Amino acid sequence: MQTNNSLVSLRLKIITGYVLLLIFLTIIVSLVWLEHQKMEMLNSGELLIRQKREAVNRTFEKLLDFSFSDDFLLLRDRDKFNEYRMKREIATTALSGLKRYYPSDIQHAQIDTISSLLQEKEALLLGVMNTLSDLLRSDSLFQRRIPAVALQMHIPLLPGKSEKEKKKRSGFLGLFKKKEEKSAYAYQKEKTKQPSASQQITRELYSLQKEMSIQYTDYWNKLATYSDSLQWRNTELNSQINTFIGEFEQVVIKQAEKEIEEITALREQSFRIILFIAVIAILLIVLFYFFIHQDIRKRQEYRLKLEASDCRNRELLAARRNLILTVSHDLRVPLGTISEYAELLQDEKSPEQSKGYAMNILHASRHVIGLANNLLYYYRLEAEKEQPEKEIFHLGRIIEDTAHSFLPIAEKKGLDLAIKVIDSDVLVEGDCGRLVQILNNLISNAVKFTSAGYIQVGAQYRVGKLSFFIRDTGIGIDKESREQIFTAFERGKTPNAEEGFGLGLAITYKLVTLLKGTIHVQSTPGHGSTFEVCLPLRETNGKTGTTKISLACGVLSGMRVLAIDDDRMQLEVIQKMYVRHGVKCDCCLNVSELIEALRRNRYDLVLTDMRMSEMDGYGVLALLRGSNLGQAKTLPVLAVTAQADKNPEYFRNAGFADCLYKPFSQRELVSVTSCIDRTNFTTIMEGEENARELLDMFIEDTEKELSEMQDALGTANYMQLRHIIHKAAPLWGMIRINVPLNELEEMASLSSEKWCKELDARIKRLMEAVEQAVKKAKELKYEPDENHIGIRG
Repeated sequence: MQTNNSLVSLRLKIITGYVLLLIFLTIIVSLVWLEHQKMEMLNSGELLIRQKREAVNRTFEKLLDFSFSDDFLLLRDRDKFNEYRMKREIATTALSGLKRYYPSDIQHAQIDTISSLLQEKEALLLGVMNTLSDLLRSDSLFQRRIPAVALQMHIPLLPGKSEKEKKKRSGFLGLFKKKEEKSAYAYQKEKTKQPSASQQITRELYSLQKEMSIQYTDYWNKLATYSDSLQWRNTELNSQINTFIGEFEQVVIKQAEKEIEEITALREQSFRIILFIAVIAILLIVLFYFFIHQDIRKRQEYRLKLEASDCRNRELLAARRNLILTVSHDLRVPLGTISEYAELLQDEKSPEQSKGYAMNILHASRHVIGLANNLLYYYRLEAEKEQPEKEIFHLGRIIEDTAHSFLPIAEKKGLDLAIKVIDSDVLVEGDCGRLVQILNNLISNAVKFTSAGYIQVGAQYRVGKLSFFIRDTGIGIDKESREQIFTAFERGKTPNAEEGFGLGLAITYKLVTLLKGTIHVQSTPGHGSTFEVCLPLRETNGKTGTTKISLACGVLSGMRVLAIDDDRMQLEVIQKMYVRHGVKCDCCLNVSELIEALRRNRYDLVLTDMRMSEMDGYGVLALLRGSNLGQAKTLPVLAVTAQADKNPEYFRNAGFADCLYKPFSQRELVSVTSCIDRTNFTTIMEGEENARELLDMFIEDTEKELSEMQDALGTANYMQLRHIIHKAAPLWGMIRINVPLNELEEMASLSSEKWCKELDARIKRLMEAVEQAVKKAKELKYEPDENHIGIRG
């Protein structure tokens, strides 16, 4: 079914790929078509610009041809004037043709102005030509009149009437007529009255000159007027034409620049589109390859997972079978022992014999608990619920002490135990407890499977890594067993082997892996085995063998604990364990008893079972935090659970102070309880009316002391540190800060010669505990219930 789904999924992906490819091709065609349309628009624009340029050039050509056609004035030829007029009309028509290329009203007005100036120039030139023609006609007329006057100067004047008559009479008839004679005076008077010929010509010439002068003056005035108008019109026309030409040139230049920019932008856009298409194509190819490859890889991984799962299932089936057989055998024997000795104990009268029976029951019970703890611990390691811890310890001393603890057992079996630790006289930071557990498991296995010969333990620390080996001369391990030696529920085959689940080496392997180390085994059947382990451990500052690292979090004496569980026997066991360490423990079977106890007394800690019939541990925590009882809001709550699949961090995030896993020993109960912050201000608060002022004084003084301690530690002023701790230690002991009381008293009583850099670690831990006390004092200061402060911190 899964294979069919995978094939269908692959087909769908291929179809989807083709659809996406088709869409991509459609997009490419659309983009190419859009680019083609843009190119067509640019070509149309370029054609329009070219037409504009041709029209402008043609117009300028006509204007230039028109400007050189003024020579008809000299020739006074009417045909030339008509030709001039035709050129003017052509230029005007060309100017009007520019209007469709330049639709601006301003440009239209300029074109109309130039056309009107051309027409006015034509009219002025026509007037000049007519004036010149009239002037020439006047010259011709005067030229014809002057010769006639000049001719009169050569013709004598006609005689008078008396002379004519005299002549007539002097003729044939005059012979018979009486001669009449006039006097000299009369003759002179008559002669004076008759004008002379020269005077008459002079008068005519003067009159002609005056007439010519008037006409010439009139003509020259007209010519001057025409000339001035023509000059002004030419100036205006030239200015308009120059402006027009300049503007048109600017328009053409701007249009050309715009065209170049558009072409450049279009080319860049085309390049980007082509690049985009190429990138998208490459991405699609990569994407299709990725999807198909991923699908194939997933199918391959799925197949490998199926194979691994099948192999794992086979291993789990074998492990379950081994677990059932092992548990049914190994638990039945000690449980039967417990049951048998319990029956004997009921009827036994002898105290000594009863004590022996009780001891046997205790040993068998511890053996069963140990087996159960190993199972739970392996489960937590397998589920990766465990996290490595960090602490400072002396490496060589830990290895030697752990190995020396097996000397009695080795001597009892007649075995030599050789220990050789080199280059390990250093302080390191790491998980000391799990290192000891690894050593214990390997050395105990060596002792268990070696009947004669020796056991050798060797260790060396170099460059931040610890390498150690455990070599024995035992029965050895064959090749088939070596492949499964670190598998759970695999036990060595020896007739004298102790009962167990076969989890020792499996837990050891998980612990080494947890600490990011490696483990290897070399073995020859009948000649013994060698286990080699390498663990990373960081070296810390300080001299070896001089600093005592105390891991205790505080003494328990004087604490008061409240435990709630619906199992009466479990409560009784917890109470008895606490009593042995000076802790008063009150027990509750239900929530009502819990509330009543909180109303009567003040407690340092509440232990709650996580699974109870009335209310689980989460409900108890919520009840306390939501209660009106002042102490309940901040009272630490410890979760007691058999849920090994949840790590302590899970419970801390849920609001619990810590957790305690069932089944637990007395040491585990004391250890987790001692790590609870139990700073108590009751001693200094009892009887005080104004507790807040006292807390303010404590906070102010303690913060000042912490600052002075920090400065003194930074400058290595140990005398100042000794003075501060010696002065403040009594108060810190009264409020029971989270430092063992004996250690605090020891530091306060140290002589000045013993204060040196070797105490830095202890001083820093002390300062952290004091800072935690200041923090709690600040919380108590703002606690809404003042009785809470006045009675107990």
